[in-house]
Amino acid sequence: MALAAALNVRVPASADALAAIARQYESAGAPIVLDNCEHVLEASRTTVQKLIGLCPGLRFLATSREPLRVPGEIVVRVPQLGLPASGEALTRESLLRSDAARLFVTRAMNARGGFKLDSAQTALVADIVRKLDGLPLAIELAAASAGVMDLTEIAARLDQRLSLPAGGAEGHHRTLRATMDWSYDLLEMPQQVVFASLAVFRGGWTLEAAESVINSRRALTRASAAELLTRLFEKSLISVESTESGVRYSMLETVREYALDRLGEAVWAPETRRRHAEWCLALAEAADEALKTREQLAWLTRLDAEHANMWAALNWAIDEARDAEIAARLIGAKRVFWQRRGHLREGAEITSRALALAGVGALASRTRGGLLLCAGMCAFFQARYRDARANIEAALDAFGKAGDLSGQANALIGLAQIAMYHDEYALAETYAQQALGHWTAVGDTWGIATAHSTRGYAVGRMASTDANTAAMGEAFIRAVEGFEACGDRFGLGAALNGLGGAALHTESHAEAEGYYQRSIRIHRELEDEEWVSRGLNNLGICARGRGDIPRALAYFEEVLEIRQRIGALFGIATLQYNVGDAVAALGDHTQALIRMRESVRLNLGYNDLHGMAQALAGIAAIWLDEGERAGVAARLLAFSAPHLGYPGPIAGGSEHLELENLIAHARAALGDEVFAVEWAAGAALDAASAAALGFS
Repeated sequence: MALAAALNVRVPASADALAAIARQYESAGAPIVLDNCEHVLEASRTTVQKLIGLCPGLRFLATSREPLRVPGEIVVRVPQLGLPASGEALTRESLLRSDAARLFVTRAMNARGGFKLDSAQTALVADIVRKLDGLPLAIELAAASAGVMDLTEIAARLDQRLSLPAGGAEGHHRTLRATMDWSYDLLEMPQQVVFASLAVFRGGWTLEAAESVINSRRALTRASAAELLTRLFEKSLISVESTESGVRYSMLETVREYALDRLGEAVWAPETRRRHAEWCLALAEAADEALKTREQLAWLTRLDAEHANMWAALNWAIDEARDAEIAARLIGAKRVFWQRRGHLREGAEITSRALALAGVGALASRTRGGLLLCAGMCAFFQARYRDARANIEAALDAFGKAGDLSGQANALIGLAQIAMYHDEYALAETYAQQALGHWTAVGDTWGIATAHSTRGYAVGRMASTDANTAAMGEAFIRAVEGFEACGDRFGLGAALNGLGGAALHTESHAEAEGYYQRSIRIHRELEDEEWVSRGLNNLGICARGRGDIPRALAYFEEVLEIRQRIGALFGIATLQYNVGDAVAALGDHTQALIRMRESVRLNLGYNDLHGMAQALAGIAAIWLDEGERAGVAARLLAFSAPHLGYPGPIAGGSEHLELENLIAHARAALGDEVFAVEWAAGAALDAASAAALGFS
């Protein structure tokens, strides 16, 4: 009778209400609308089935969090409202092209008569509707608050979005939490347990991940994870997306916030979080080996998808569980991925927090070594060379105590990279040879190729002799062969970049560019911006060598932007010099001095004497070209000369100073006697004094 009354159907005394509805709507052609069926799902299903039995031509439009499951039903899932485009400057017009933003602005105007959307509020509205996931009810509730709060206050309170007041709303729609409570109470107990458990995931999850985290014993059910996920999907509490790598599930952040609250109430929450962390650890450790194989691109994609989950697991292990074992193993396994994807600042920060845990000292030597190696490599890529060397030396010691030859070899390669940034090329080659011995002993094809590649870079920075050039080329050829054998395209790209440097040693610019282009293509495929930037820098060096200064400058400035964005600071000083060298060639000495002095400042901080000498010689070249300060220029050249004993291109610097010509220029400007005095004074300078002279 209630349905008949709602539809304005008159039902004669003692007559069947459903039959009366069927008779009236049989010829009407209009659908019957049933709203919020999830709260009376069984009754709605029975009513629809009976009415269709009485009148097969009847049509219904039902809204519900889950299907009615009647024959002929067509399910149409209503997505959240469209959000403002991200990654572009928003205007009032572009904002209001978003359904979510238009709804918010309309309701805010209703709540506050004087509400106006100006340019200052545009970004705030976009932020609000994004944080509310485009959910119409959430947007309605937030906009209703505009009557008593300004937009800044509303945005600041969205971390408690579930408690947003509903203004004039009534009953179960007074807050988002009340709405979620109602939906949650409709779940069966096993579904409630699974719903809360899934809140541990950040950024979504796969069926495999859910199976690892869901404890069927806790849920008191024999239903499979797939069945339980299907039930939650049908009730619109989770979303499903088909990707290239398979099906992926997720929750809207608003729904996840509610599920997290429910998880926090459960005594089994710590167990669920531990299961999540252990699943992340197993995945990371499997990926660590796979990243060296032909499967590396697929694994990079998978790790990209699980990136937020990995951070959540690490934060839990460090901040809540204080579990040094899980934190250290997970960080050790993530080192290579962080380097490939440029997560260097975040990696350094979280590794530092893990090292502060009380249990680190008691870890197994191999586990502690992995943590220290990651700390060292993150420090290296941020140009904190002293910290890098200390941590990697400690890692080498820990791996040695564990008898882990592969771990020792990885640490030696890290030390070789640091040595090369301190002009210690012979030491770097020694480290690479030691690593080669360890990896040869365990038969590691990937490791052997890595050692050859590292040796190639070390030898390439030594004095330019026929023997060194030949050894450099041979090392990179063997590295290419090894990486092709094991399928590591990253390593292959790095070795091809090295072959480009070998070609530059013989001034074969076209051949070098070919190698660099191949290397860049590979690293772009792998989305490895750090190594893409190395290749682009070397293309700039080729352009500089051919005299195409504008093209070289464009390359260098692009590389500088990439490195600053991803936090790869270790090459910034060289790039500042490269840019300065290029703009000096274009005649802008003022800008060139600014860039070269910045290179001096950075290199002095890094204790990179070669890089500093390179920039100081560049400053000297400018002063000599201007016909000024020849004596100071001679002193700078005297300090720089011992540190500029290699030809340079493979090191990443566009070193076209022709040191001997500069020295001859200074001698001619000063005369032999004065030049000898200035040269002796410059040769006696320490690094700090030489840097100060360059700034004078």
